[in-house]
Amino acid sequence: MRSDLKLAAKTALQNLYWARRLAPSLLAEPPIAPKSMLFVCKGNICRSPFAALFAAAVARSYHWDLETNSAGLRASPSESPPAEALTAAQPYGVDLSQHVPHPIAPAMLRNAALVLVMEPSQATSLFGEHPEVREKTRLLSAFDIPVSLIDFSVPRYVILDPYGLPHAAFVDCYARIARCIQGLFERIYR
Repeated sequence: MRSDLKLAAKTALQNLYWARRLAPSLLAEPPIAPKSMLFVCKGNICRSPFAALFAAAVARSYHWDLETNSAGLRASPSESPPAEALTAAQPYGVDLSQHVPHPIAPAMLRNAALVLVMEPSQATSLFGEHPEVREKTRLLSAFDIPVSLIDFSVPRYVILDPYGLPHAAFVDCYARIARCIQGLFERIYR
């Protein structure tokens, strides 16, 4: 019980910290009906490939014309999604078994109408190398469905990286990403 309170307090402080430091553009409304999205995370192993494949599947189910892609700030093609990622993605109809991580390439950024990052620190890193994408970059977590926003154990501005953690962390991560994408699509395909 005491550790739960400490975690809630720590998360609440992190939420407050990021609320004060975030660039307003990261929380701005997304463009209406973008034709392409690039999902970015650290290694392009777990979060961003799941997000891109899930978003593509949802778009196809609604017959929306949307190209999705994913990349990592520090991606290595020699890595692959762990078994926990593969099994946690299956209930969403996402197959990560053939995914090969890709580092961010300037052409990917140029071609994306919307760039979505998993953490504010990733936006900071991205803007340091590619300031031209600032206006089209958003935090994916900004589109989370409101029910989770009152849960103080959930970091508001960060979609936690499950890499190296137990299966349950992947389940929680993918559920949150799915909610965020559903919230995003509700805003851009009204």
